[in-house]
Amino acid sequence: MLEIREATEVELALVWRIMLEAFEEYRGVLEPPSGAITETLEDVRSSAAKGGAILAFLEGEPVASARYERREGYLYCWRLSVLSSARGRGIATAMLEHVHRRAETLGYPEVRLSTREVMQSNLRMYERLGYVVLSRQPHPAGESIVLELAKSIG
Repeated sequence: MLEIREATEVELALVWRIMLEAFEEYRGVLEPPSGAITETLEDVRSSAAKGGAILAFLEGEPVASARYERREGYLYCWRLSVLSSARGRGIATAMLEHVHRRAETLGYPEVRLSTREVMQSNLRMYERLGYVVLSRQPHPAGESIVLELAKSIG
């Protein structure tokens, strides 16, 4: 059984650990490296204070996390992190659907997120969920391309 829920303040360390483990596979692969692998627990706390964080549990075991921030006119979802052992089970999709419902509850008309253009499987999933590319920009710290995507809610 999959359970997705808002993380409590005490569980932000778990949100952080899941993110670090999930993003570790990209160390030495993405150029420039993902900022996720250098984030601290304090970074996670600061981000969650601007919106929130969610956790996913599969059969009671924590397997995924994400954060969202309230921004001007939209909810921004980021650091969607699914442990490699739990991928391919629809968990990321279910987590994004949770974020969509959260945006609707908070009165936001859209959810935005970003991904690197080279991460084609992520891009395909986002497009399948109704996200459209808003912009295509060079990464501020290197040569890769970052896509910003949005999905209208409601």
